[in-house]
Amino acid sequence: MQPLNAVADYYGEKWAFYFAWQIHYTSWLIIPSIGGVALLALQLYNYFGLKMPIFDAFDDKYNVIYSFLIMLWATLFVESWKRKENSIASKWLVRDLQEQAELRKDYKFKLDVDAEIQSEWQINSTDRFMRFALIGLPVIFIFIGLVIAAQVGMRFWNLHNLKETAKPPGFIVKLIPFVVYTLLLIIF
Repeated sequence: MQPLNAVADYYGEKWAFYFAWQIHYTSWLIIPSIGGVALLALQLYNYFGLKMPIFDAFDDKYNVIYSFLIMLWATLFVESWKRKENSIASKWLVRDLQEQAELRKDYKFKLDVDAEIQSEWQINSTDRFMRFALIGLPVIFIFIGLVIAAQVGMRFWNLHNLKETAKPPGFIVKLIPFVVYTLLLIIF
């Protein structure tokens, strides 16, 4: 906590929270990385040691277990960060601290008042809906279409190039779907 206190004193709590999150996230990444390296070692052993076909070696039941453990890890990580964030905020006395933003003169909004808590906020529902309808929805459908196209394309690739033929496909031809799928995962 000492380095974070120095960062908070020098740069402010906003930046110190960023560094606290980075430290917390990096330390929590050790857990899935150990499992991922173990899974990769098992898959490489299946491929090179047991001479299994590449699709069988890298597509086994442990992938599902590892995916489930990653979902569990992500949930635990988020909950752990919430606890740490609250602890740090209490130590620095910045709980419920919000920065005040300057209002633009040209911004047109509707002022809404909550009767229970006597709080007011600005709503610009027309712009929010139009932004979602004109930008958000097309982007969502484009990415859904790209994912479906990638899945269908990989199925056709597997059916067309990996059939039982007189000459088995080369190692590079077998790896092309994996490389393409990995690149698509990185992009999306």
